[in-house]
Amino acid sequence: MNTGGAQSVTRALETLEHALHALHADAQCEVFQRSTRRLSIELEQGRVRVRHGVEEGTSVRLRAADGSVHFGAASGVGESAAREARAAALAHAGVVARGDPWAGAGRLLDVEAPAELPEREVLEGWLRDAADGVRACLDAAVGVEVLGTGGGLRTCRVRPVFWARQLEGTRVRSAVSRSLEHLDPADWEEPERVPPRERWHLEGDVALLPAAVGALAPALVAAVPVGAAAGPGWACVDDPQDPYAPGGGAFDDTGFPAERLRLADGRRVLAQPRGPGRRRRHSFREPPAERAASLEFLPLGVWSGHGLLARGARIHTVGSEWWVVLDAAPAEKGHPVGPWEPHLVRAHPEKWVSGCEAVVPPVRRTPEGVLSGTLVFGAFHLRHVPL
Repeated sequence: MNTGGAQSVTRALETLEHALHALHADAQCEVFQRSTRRLSIELEQGRVRVRHGVEEGTSVRLRAADGSVHFGAASGVGESAAREARAAALAHAGVVARGDPWAGAGRLLDVEAPAELPEREVLEGWLRDAADGVRACLDAAVGVEVLGTGGGLRTCRVRPVFWARQLEGTRVRSAVSRSLEHLDPADWEEPERVPPRERWHLEGDVALLPAAVGALAPALVAAVPVGAAAGPGWACVDDPQDPYAPGGGAFDDTGFPAERLRLADGRRVLAQPRGPGRRRRHSFREPPAERAASLEFLPLGVWSGHGLLARGARIHTVGSEWWVVLDAAPAEKGHPVGPWEPHLVRAHPEKWVSGCEAVVPPVRRTPEGVLSGTLVFGAFHLRHVPL
């Protein structure tokens, strides 16, 4: 499949029909195909490395008479890939699906303006201006995705994504957008470290910069049940139709319409990203999973800037409690005043949500599909254990 404009849509839909025909399709099967072209530019010490790549894949879901759904995937597109994916699906045990596993008959197109990869010189120029001499890379990708069932569902989208990364040792900072014009290198900036006073104490709030929010917040949204208490800063929505959300769109990856969903209002958790309209495929090699596509936190409240400031987070579950390792530093007036070091916070997910006190600008977009400022949590809600 070529990935340029209306012609690529026509070819993708033709390839989909061939794949469905190869399965002797009926209403109990679904075929998903993705073809992506990439151009990657990397800068290091003045040297430029350019890489081109194409990835094509097919996944199949089959519904058995007992209600279980079987999933399989294969590289490539077309009839042979569909047969290989079907064989993989039948070789593995199925899982019982809640409700309809895919949408009914219909033809939905979520195709933006014809999208082509930019010229190498354009991408390299952007990266040189943004990297400021630091090792960095920029990936540009244009993907065509098609979805169909034996029951008559046909969907297609053309999706461009631009992902920039600044690399310093083992530290990676990112910026992401669906257009190069809206890719903002400020998204990877962190507060400048300032000289500390002669003495500082690790007391106050726990504040997560957007990069740390991107790692932690989607898991909290999925884990904390409806009706649980939410702090005043925990006011968020899932807005898949945000035109700049890398993973958004008018419908989800199983063909169900995707609408804006209010998740929390600063008092209570109102909803979780579940069910039709919330099913997304991280890769064609994985079945669709329920998750937020474009998680947005609404700026609210203020922060004194005093406490622990985190620029990264990793989650470890220990029973019902979460151990969250933060890459963090002590902060004063919103700026780090000490070294970035690992810190451990032990708390149940509900404690994080109920302890969220504010969302402080500037707002950044993360590769995990989160749009947020710095989230501030009251330390008295959390058990902080320095490592």
